[in-house]
Amino acid sequence: MFASSVSMRARMLDICTEQFLRRNPGPATVLHLACGMDSRSMRVKWQGEGRLWIDADRQDVIELREQVMKEPDRGKGEYRLLYPNIHDDAWLSNCKIPTDRPVLILFEGLTPYLTPDEVYGLLRRIVNYFRQRGVYGEIRFDAVGSLTYYTASFFLNSTFKLMGTRFNYYLDDPRTLEQKVPGLKFKERIFGTPDLLVFGFLGWVVGFLGWVADLFGLTGRIGGGYGYEF
Repeated sequence: MFASSVSMRARMLDICTEQFLRRNPGPATVLHLACGMDSRSMRVKWQGEGRLWIDADRQDVIELREQVMKEPDRGKGEYRLLYPNIHDDAWLSNCKIPTDRPVLILFEGLTPYLTPDEVYGLLRRIVNYFRQRGVYGEIRFDAVGSLTYYTASFFLNSTFKLMGTRFNYYLDDPRTLEQKVPGLKFKERIFGTPDLLVFGFLGWVVGFLGWVADLFGLTGRIGGGYGYEF
């Protein structure tokens, strides 16, 4: 169940990436934060003149990735593997992220483990860096809602302790980020968390509960994937 939902989430963000590249057929940058062992750079056809794909994560993750995964075929494009400190105000300039082409920033499974201030800070750094240089950009990511946040924190408390982590952030109303991050504009809800759980009887039950939640305007409190632009 969990594996299938993660796969569904990954596929939906693959589609978002493909759509961005179709809308921007020339030079463009795709910046995939918290990439882990994800092979999106191999699944999506991004290569082309002036195309840059960047996979980024913590240093230990990148070092492991280099050991167990091959780099994608670059074709006429460029590929980079980075381990920036995304909480550093200058990380984008230090990493020499291009500012002469449209950019798509992706991250999945990241926001619940950041504090609210870390989420706002990350988004502000991204938006400010590109907007100050006149670059159009889009951001796609997922977030849990308050119902998922409190339910998971209660039922998965022992699991989180074993992992040495916890949920720190939830997002019920995606438009609140417009107030926290000047220049960021909410564009669309890509998917709701119930959309990812569609297999088997439990998937049917979750889907039904998701329908009920949508009926009463509670879908955002479960969570989903969100699209923004700047």
